[in-house]
Amino acid sequence: MQTRSVSVRVAPALKERLDSIAQVERRTTSDVIKLAIEHYLATYEELHPQFQADIRTGLKEMHAGKATPYTFG
Repeated sequence: MQTRSVSVRVAPALKERLDSIAQVERRTTSDVIKLAIEHYLATYEELHPQFQADIRTGLKEMHAGKATPYTFG
């Protein structure tokens, strides 16, 4: 499988946590990050389809001038 590099900046404390997990699991830090991203994307795609659909519907209504004001609470 072909891969591509992605650069990301993280706080030192987060990097230490990633390194610690990698050491415990005997993985590379890169592998831990890949697993975390895969988990996030799977969770997002599983839990958020209705949320995404609601946003698309709201945008269509807004562009059509039919947006209903939102009140928090």
